[in-house]
Amino acid sequence: MQICEENLSTDSEIAQYTDNIEMDDLCDRLNNTNVEWKPNSQFLKDINLFLLELKEYDTLDIDIYELLVSCGSDLNWSMEYFISIGDLMWFKSEGKTEFIKFINDYIKELNSIIDYNQAISIHNKLCALFELQLGEEYEKFNI
Repeated sequence: MQICEENLSTDSEIAQYTDNIEMDDLCDRLNNTNVEWKPNSQFLKDINLFLLELKEYDTLDIDIYELLVSCGSDLNWSMEYFISIGDLMWFKSEGKTEFIKFINDYIKELNSIIDYNQAISIHNKLCALFELQLGEEYEKFNI
């Protein structure tokens, strides 16, 4: 009876050793892997649509809700897609830079503090709307 128990013990030690080799190999492979997070493609399409509609207004002194309505049914506010915390964090950081750059390059040069503040205000209002969509999930992260 002892011989069988010893064999079971040895088998489990070999299996554990083999599992560790596979895990080590996996870790080694992942060490050389770069993972780059990107915002949801539908989220980016919505932001681009918004910016293209803003371009049609040819002013930064706008009512954001009026602008959103003028985007019409092309704007994807459907149940199939929800903004994520990652999308919002991107929009508040890297996305903010791209958003302001697009406004400066294609809509209106931000040559004055007034223009710049209007562009920032539009961005902040969009962020506030996205925060509403996230609701309690946003509050948990206290971004």
